[in-house]
Amino acid sequence: MGLSYGIIVPVLFTQISKQASERNKGGLLALATSSQTLGVIIGSVVSGKLVTLLGVRYPFLAVGLFFISLALITPLFKKD
Repeated sequence: MGLSYGIIVPVLFTQISKQASERNKGGLLALATSSQTLGVIIGSVVSGKLVTLLGVRYPFLAVGLFFISLALITPLFKKD
């Protein structure tokens, strides 16, 4: 997770920085950082509940399926 997080976050913030106008860049980067933090909080709470209800195996399965689905739909959004 740390490896993927260390790769995805800089790429994401670089793309946001490249696509945003100078006027909106700071606000968009702040929004991205806030969304990232909110995702960490929500993900921790949801995975904790899943572990409590279903056991340890199912949260890993859910996250794996989520990442596989992201990998499958990401090429659809790529601009040439």
